[in-house]
Amino acid sequence: MDKLIWAGIAVFVFGTFWRAVAAVRWYKLARRRVLSPEQTAYYRGRYRRQRLIGLGIIFIGFIIVLLPSILDKQIETV
Repeated sequence: MDKLIWAGIAVFVFGTFWRAVAAVRWYKLARRRVLSPEQTAYYRGRYRRQRLIGLGIIFIGFIIVLLPSILDKQIETV
């Protein structure tokens, strides 16, 4: 069960990293280039999707970390 907790923490950290990289890329792009409103909407949507993917990965990592405690309670009640 300890390996499952560490795997969940690793997935959580990966999701956090993914989300941070997407935010930094958006910031660099917006700072460096003058974008038209259409380009801004396109890139904002593109990086928003990447940030949401990162958030989903974070959520999956959180579920993996909680899984051992949920399984232990179910085993004790049976």
